[in-house]
Amino acid sequence: MLTKRDHRGGRAPLRTATELSVLMPIPILLIVDGHAVPLFPGSDRAAPSSYVEVILTRSSSLSPLLKFPLRVNGKQWEEVIYPILSDEVVVGWRGRIAVLGDLITLLNDIVGQDGTTLYAEDDEIGRSQYTKDLGVGRLYGDTTAFITQLQARILADATDAGY
Repeated sequence: MLTKRDHRGGRAPLRTATELSVLMPIPILLIVDGHAVPLFPGSDRAAPSSYVEVILTRSSSLSPLLKFPLRVNGKQWEEVIYPILSDEVVVGWRGRIAVLGDLITLLNDIVGQDGTTLYAEDDEIGRSQYTKDLGVGRLYGDTTAFITQLQARILADATDAGY
């Protein structure tokens, strides 16, 4: 039996398992990589929000593929999406430590006072504070493989939950 919260229309429609598996892999990828965050509008312990809104925090090459903000039914978020986001395998998909950021290299030679090159162009001089790369690490090989894995998992979890 559907309650007010479990509606098929309105702000966050109740989607089928197939619809969720097509819609959610890219937002999950963007959340894991720090390009998007979930918001719970008007939510508190006494009255949880009926939907979750995924918004972009910074642009990405994948963000034009979907219309943001994206709204997901609160029950489906709780039963299908949240368990996937809290899984260590999904969070650690990149196969590298995200806090190290991107490698910074010199754009040109650094020449000393006597005219000798102290540091050559493309020498590694450290890492940036944040990574701007939205590519998978060695764990999956490429972004398409990761999205395919997410689609299969969302479809299976949503089907098991009865959607």
